[in-house]
Amino acid sequence: MHISLLATVVELLAWRYAMKTINPEALAEYVVRATGLEPVLVTTVLAVEHEYMYALGLIDGPEPAWLWYDRDDLRGHPPEVNDDEIAAHVEATLAIPQEETLAVLAAEMDYLAAHGLVSW
Repeated sequence: MHISLLATVVELLAWRYAMKTINPEALAEYVVRATGLEPVLVTTVLAVEHEYMYALGLIDGPEPAWLWYDRDDLRGHPPEVNDDEIAAHVEATLAIPQEETLAVLAAEMDYLAAHGLVSW
């Protein structure tokens, strides 16, 4: 198996595990504290990211409401999270500046790393 493909598979498995074991409320509270952003903004960005990751098959669970993506928007997209792509989509659809979305996503990764759910 090609190293890049193996790394992607390992990353996907880590994300699936992480999403099953985190407390969403604790994650949102952490991100609010870390970024100083409003809770509604943080939870909205995380919900958009959730739709994105679900559409790519990176996470399991109940199907999202599809408020920010059409289910087919990401068909054929590589199965990897692209923070810049999410931030551009959030800015275009919700008028939340990309810098704020990127801060939310970075704080989320810090939370996951601090809880041993991802590694750098």
